[in-house]
Amino acid sequence: MIDIDKFRGIFFVFAALLALFPSSGYEARAACTVILIGKDATADGSVVLAANDDWPGYPSHLVHVPGKKHATGEMYTLVRGKRIPQVETTFGYNYVCCVYSTGTRKESWLYGINENQVAVAMAGAYNFKEFDTEGCELEADDLPWLVLERAKTARDGLEIITGLIDELGLDGGSVDEGGSVSLAIADPDEGWWFEPIPGGPWMATRVPDNAVSFRPNCFGTHVVDLNDKANLLISDNLVNLAVANGWYKPGTPFDYVGTYCLSRDRSEGFHETDPVNAMRRWRMASLFSGKKLPEKRVAYEVVPENKITIRGVMAVLRDYLQGTEYDLSKAPGSGAYGNPFHEDWGIGLSRAGTVVSIVTQLRSRLPNEIGGIMWVAFDTPATSVYVPWYLGITDTPEPYKVGEAGKYNDGSAWWNFQEVGNLCFRRYHDAALKDVIPAWKTFEDREFEEIGSIDKKALQLYREKGRAAAREFLNEYSNLQGIRAMETAAALKNRLRGKYLDNTVVEANPD
Repeated sequence: MIDIDKFRGIFFVFAALLALFPSSGYEARAACTVILIGKDATADGSVVLAANDDWPGYPSHLVHVPGKKHATGEMYTLVRGKRIPQVETTFGYNYVCCVYSTGTRKESWLYGINENQVAVAMAGAYNFKEFDTEGCELEADDLPWLVLERAKTARDGLEIITGLIDELGLDGGSVDEGGSVSLAIADPDEGWWFEPIPGGPWMATRVPDNAVSFRPNCFGTHVVDLNDKANLLISDNLVNLAVANGWYKPGTPFDYVGTYCLSRDRSEGFHETDPVNAMRRWRMASLFSGKKLPEKRVAYEVVPENKITIRGVMAVLRDYLQGTEYDLSKAPGSGAYGNPFHEDWGIGLSRAGTVVSIVTQLRSRLPNEIGGIMWVAFDTPATSVYVPWYLGITDTPEPYKVGEAGKYNDGSAWWNFQEVGNLCFRRYHDAALKDVIPAWKTFEDREFEEIGSIDKKALQLYREKGRAAAREFLNEYSNLQGIRAMETAAALKNRLRGKYLDNTVVEANPD
């Protein structure tokens, strides 16, 4: 259990230490947040997969990959270079990512949705008992690509990757030495968590339809019913391995985290009760449940008091503990203007180091091309805007496909959004709260006002003129919204540069 009285006393000291020692083990790891929401917990009956991808310093791309037929004998290359047989057909998909090379790939840490409305996202996890990974051929970065290219449903995706893991073995790879992932896989009917230990066992658990479930950089599956075949999948060796090592006694409750993860009292970071993870988990549980839950409670899943909306999920991803005793805009380091993002990342959900944020909406009542929407905000969502990218798009604008780390580029969408957020840090209470956030709220208000009519028009085209006509319409809409958002970001960027200068506020002369 968390000693919350002690925690209250050390929190701001902890934040200060992060600033003083940026080369600590905390900074070296991605600190992502992933959320799964069941269809009975949402206002519109959709399954929702949402995430903040926190990897400071790396831009993001937004890309459409068309489906493809493959020749007999064609091979697929994994991150480590091993080649495996390619499937006959790979599905089309849209994805966002971090732009850095790992193994055979130049883009990594993929979130996305394929043409069957199968969506994926993942958060790094680091605190579990180690197994020998020598000879393992798969890496964590392989998993989302394989799901998007090959899966027809979430369960199908699980069968694909677990079959390959059982055959080839899994190492954490670029996550970190000895690292792994909590991988979320969802479709319009259900959502699953997949939590594999490199070189060892794995477990997959289904999210209840009426619940909201979340993972802040640690495995979250505790006591399970090993006989619940409908909601639980496990590797063949999971129980026997635990018994052989003396970690589990048959006939007693089986706690996956308790059995295979290390002590919560470890001094290094990213176990489930360290401040970085514990505060995010507590905050999500409280926000989604509609109650201020006890901070000692270790909960990765809640039943919401009210049905969750898409904008409600966005609000959670934008949260920096405002209105609580841990409000980051009032923490040491926030400065005279209350900048909650004074560190590249911290204990809040929205962070300066957020590369991209997604809210993926999966709707069974509509054809896949219309039913699947991936709302994407580049950079910190608190000072950015969510744009709806329909599954049916056939391409994304060129500015959304370019951008490199360390190379500012006016022609890159990500760099424009990042610059807006960065400029807010000068005088956050003025620039963010008065200029940027109101502008993005107006932009999003318009999107949510018109999204119903876009759905309706696309469905009409789908029925009367066919799938291709609907996709052309959706592609035009999403691409236009993306360009409008980038143009708005560019205008905001220039406004902030001119208005907040030399620690003064200078309004432009009226025309």
